[in-house]
Amino acid sequence: MPTSTSTTVPPPTFTPAPTDTPAPTSTSAPTDTPAPTSTPTPLPTASPTAVPTEPPTVVPTEVPTKAPKTTPTPTPLPESVLLPIAPRAYDQDDFCGEVCLQEALLHFGQDVSQQEINRIGEGDGVQGLWSEGVETMLKNLKFGYRSWRLESPDYEQYVEMLKSKLAQGHPVLVGVKINPTQHPDWFCDHFILLVGYNSDSFIYNSPDTREQRTFVQFRDGNPDGSGWTLTNPFSLFFGVEFTGE
Repeated sequence: MPTSTSTTVPPPTFTPAPTDTPAPTSTSAPTDTPAPTSTPTPLPTASPTAVPTEPPTVVPTEVPTKAPKTTPTPTPLPESVLLPIAPRAYDQDDFCGEVCLQEALLHFGQDVSQQEINRIGEGDGVQGLWSEGVETMLKNLKFGYRSWRLESPDYEQYVEMLKSKLAQGHPVLVGVKINPTQHPDWFCDHFILLVGYNSDSFIYNSPDTREQRTFVQFRDGNPDGSGWTLTNPFSLFFGVEFTGE
């Protein structure tokens, strides 16, 4: 029987389909490159030549001459003064400050009892006011006054100061020492109200006798050291000028 002859047929080959080729991208147009700028070279500056100047001419100015100060001539005090202030009696012992205040207030038209004066001065109604209470009373009453506590003043000048206040129509309360004293540790033992003066003495109101008496100013007490004196071992002078302002 005949033999068959077999041939090998190669398998078919497949050609892949063509792929899309991307379109070429556009290239931006080249930008203009700025031309380089040239930096100007500064020109050399000429150094200023110092011109010699003449020194300024100093014109002397005239200094005004001050007129010499003239010291005003003080007005001489009257030879004597007596204020129309009537003496009053004590409402109770130890009210020497209260009666002085009452008389001075009456001089300016204010009628205040001694008990009321003690109360306004923050007293206890039994003991009379001391120097601090006198000032407290006037402050609380809002009455015009000037007070002082002077240490070791010139005595003659102090006397002239008191006289000048009286000459202005202002009564003056002063503290005095009673010699021989029963209170050596006090700078004053008593208050009196000065209402005037004469050639050599102060005039004060006496509540004891309800009359006006004189108080020697220059000798400041009796030759034997007794009596009332403005001076005291502490050289402290207290007083109140009533102005009524």
